[in-house]
Amino acid sequence: MLDSFLDGEKLRDIYVNYRDKFNSRVSGSSEKVVDAIRQHDYERVAHELMELKLAGDIGEYFFAENKRVLNGILGDFMEETITLVNRTPRNNLNIEGIRPVIENLKRIQRAKQFVFEYLNTPEELDKCITEVKLMFEKRLKQFLVEITDEINRIKESLNQFVLHEIVAKYSNMDIDAYTRNPPKEIFERFKEASNKNPIYDQAKDKIRDNIYDKFEKELEQAKSTLPPTSSISYMKRIESALRCLPEDMKNYLQQKVELYKEKINQIAEEIENDLQNAINSRVAKIIKNRFQNYLDSQGMHSFISRSRDLILDQIQDKVNKIDQYFQQDNVNETLAYVKIIYEYKIELETIVPNIREPYSIVLSQIKNKFENAFLCFMDQFLQNNTVEITYEIIINTENSFICLLEFVKLRSESKDQSMLIHMLPGNFDEKLVIFVKETTDYFPKLQEKYEDSLRKIDIASLKNILDIMKKRDSLLRKMKDNVKAYNIKDILVNSMTNAVRKLTDYLDMLKLVNEKIQQLINELIHQPFINDETKRFFPEPNEYYKKLNEKLLILHKVRHLDEHNEHNLHIDVNAEESKCLESIKTKISEMFKITDNLLKQLVSDHTSEQNYNHFNLYHNNLLVNSTRNARNEFRNGCKN
Repeated sequence: MLDSFLDGEKLRDIYVNYRDKFNSRVSGSSEKVVDAIRQHDYERVAHELMELKLAGDIGEYFFAENKRVLNGILGDFMEETITLVNRTPRNNLNIEGIRPVIENLKRIQRAKQFVFEYLNTPEELDKCITEVKLMFEKRLKQFLVEITDEINRIKESLNQFVLHEIVAKYSNMDIDAYTRNPPKEIFERFKEASNKNPIYDQAKDKIRDNIYDKFEKELEQAKSTLPPTSSISYMKRIESALRCLPEDMKNYLQQKVELYKEKINQIAEEIENDLQNAINSRVAKIIKNRFQNYLDSQGMHSFISRSRDLILDQIQDKVNKIDQYFQQDNVNETLAYVKIIYEYKIELETIVPNIREPYSIVLSQIKNKFENAFLCFMDQFLQNNTVEITYEIIINTENSFICLLEFVKLRSESKDQSMLIHMLPGNFDEKLVIFVKETTDYFPKLQEKYEDSLRKIDIASLKNILDIMKKRDSLLRKMKDNVKAYNIKDILVNSMTNAVRKLTDYLDMLKLVNEKIQQLINELIHQPFINDETKRFFPEPNEYYKKLNEKLLILHKVRHLDEHNEHNLHIDVNAEESKCLESIKTKISEMFKITDNLLKQLVSDHTSEQNYNHFNLYHNNLLVNSTRNARNEFRNGCKN
């Protein structure tokens, strides 16, 4: 109505214009309130609400609306704060977890400060703050209890750590680690801490006892280490570790160390003497047993190596002895060493593998010695029937025979057949049979030849036998002595030893030959021509005088038997021949006289038949001698 009085812009237009502006401003203020509420800027909220409240009807509307929003959002915020407290871990009240709740309480406190009058239930703010404080107080108390429990657990853990972990650490720690973790340092720390907690005294006692036990074990280990010289490294470790101990412990253990050093030196001396005595015993089984006691012991390898060298030196010394004795033909000593070498090889081969080389050398020496002895005896004795027997041949033959006897004795007396198989040549038994057979055959044949020659008084054969026997006299006597001395009880060689024993000695042969010749001389000198034999051959006694002539020829040949006095027969052959011839002459003369006397008796009238028979006997003997020209034949035979 007023517009009719106004020119230009009308009131309605002005109203509408200002109404729109007012509404827009009020609406914007309402939005600011909501924004401030969401940002918990309660001071701005209070300011904006106051403006809305004073803005008239429209402002009242927005005031009431924003107040409702404020109460709703703030109520939700308090519930959210309670929920946030509930979500906070009960056993983990850390700053970061509590910080959001504290921030919320600050916001609630600001809300109480600025918008308290706009709240429908302002007491809820204090209630929320109180509830949150109570909740945190309860939780804090619980947390403190838990902290106390945790502290107690930590204390207990610390005690356990001290009593178990630290004690175990130093108990299990190798003494080499003491330089990096000196026990004396932990003892000093425990000493300082023991005033506050007696558990450290207990820990010290346990560690001390364990260290004592550890050093005791280390010392025992050092004492039991083989060889004892290797314990030097143990003792150095122990003495180095001692420097890391407290002074009282070090002094106590140092005395034990010195005591153990004495024990170790004593053990070292005992072991060295034990092994040295075993090696010096030169008995393979004893050496083996001693070596096996130490062979598997760690640290003994260097000493075992040195001992192997000593054994090899011993073996080489025996090999040299064997070679020396073989060269000296001292087979008895040689085979004694051979047995030792074999025992060394059997017992010690696994311990001293290098024994195989000297053992092979000995086998070769044995084979060569046996082969050479066999060939020498066969060639120079059994198959050498000439008189050209030199001193060298005699010595070689004797040594060969003794050597073969030694081998036979070894074979006969050895109870270790394995040794014979391995040590003796492969053809030993075969050649031994040949040696025994040839020797067994040789001596009876020689004895038989001698006896036959003596019976026949075959001067040439006897000379040959006596020459051989004289050359071999010393050899044969030694062979007999050796056979007797060795007294080998073996069926295989019994026949050989019997044959050697039964051979007549040279001097006995010579004596019998001498007696046989003397018997021949006696027969030639003292046997009458008219005897049982000539009577037996009557009326033809030619056979008797033929034998008589042969005996004279034998007597003549006797000079060849001892031509150079090599056999010392003590017979003057020329003188004895002369005696024999004179005796024959005398016998013929006597026989002629008797015949002549008998003839005279036959001419007389008083003869008897017996005289006729005697005459015929003597006459026939004279005729035989005349027919054979006996006198000249005897003489010529004697001269020849």
